[in-house]
Amino acid sequence: MGEPPQKGSRHDWCVIQLATSGRIHEVDIDTNHFLGNHPPFASLEAANISDIAGIDFDTVQWTEILPKMPLQPGSQNIFEIEDRTIYTHLRLHIYPDGGVARLKVYGEVFKDWSKVSTGELIDLAAATNGAKSVLCNDMFFSHMDNLIMPGRGVNMGDGWETKRNRTPNNKDWVIVKLAHEGHIKRALIDTCHFKGNYPDSCLIEGCNIELGKRSICKVKALFGKPFCHNKSYRPIMNIILKVNW
Repeated sequence: MGEPPQKGSRHDWCVIQLATSGRIHEVDIDTNHFLGNHPPFASLEAANISDIAGIDFDTVQWTEILPKMPLQPGSQNIFEIEDRTIYTHLRLHIYPDGGVARLKVYGEVFKDWSKVSTGELIDLAAATNGAKSVLCNDMFFSHMDNLIMPGRGVNMGDGWETKRNRTPNNKDWVIVKLAHEGHIKRALIDTCHFKGNYPDSCLIEGCNIELGKRSICKVKALFGKPFCHNKSYRPIMNIILKVNW
C-alpha cells in the first residue's frame, strides 16, 4: 500500500498473503514519506487459509491479532504480536484512510512437512521452508541471510560477500540450519553477479547437531575444529559452506 487508498468507505483495508505460513512475533506498519496523509489508526486480523481459489474474504473467519492502534506519520510503527497461532494471510485495516509505505511481518516460518511426499526434491536450505543462517566468520559486505532468500540475487549486495583476505589458504565459511533433516542429493552454489570477486572453489560439509541447545560460543568452538563430516547417506540437519579465495 504505497499509495493512499480511495476515500469514501468507513475505513480501508487490504488482504496480504504471507510468503509462507508461520507464527507472527512482530509487525512494522511503516508510514515513511506519508506525513500529512498517513492513517491515524490501524489494526490487523489474521487467518489460516489453505486454498484461496474463488474465496470470498468477507466470509473468512478472521482473528484480531492487533487491536486498533495509533500510528505516527513518517515512522516505523512497530508492534509485538502475542498470538502464536499459525497464519497464512493478514487483513490490514487503516482508519479511516491514508498511505502506508510498507507492512513488514516478522516471525517463524512454519511448513507442514506431512504434506511433503517421500522422495520429493525440496530446497532444505530455503528460508521460506524454515532454514536459517546461524553463523559465519565474516559478512563485511553483505549478510549471510541473503544466501537462503528465494529467487536469484538482484545484485552483489543481495548475496553473501566477505571482505578481501589474501592470507594463503584462507577459507570463509557459513553455517546453515536446514529447514528439516534430510538426505542431500543436489546443491546449487549460485555466483550470479559475482564476476571478478567470486570464490574459485567451495566445500560443503554436513552434521547433525541441535543448535537450539548450544550457545553460539559452543557452536563456534565446535566448528573451529574437525567434526562429523557426513560421507554417508545418513540424514543431516546442518551444513557448513566453505569458500576459497
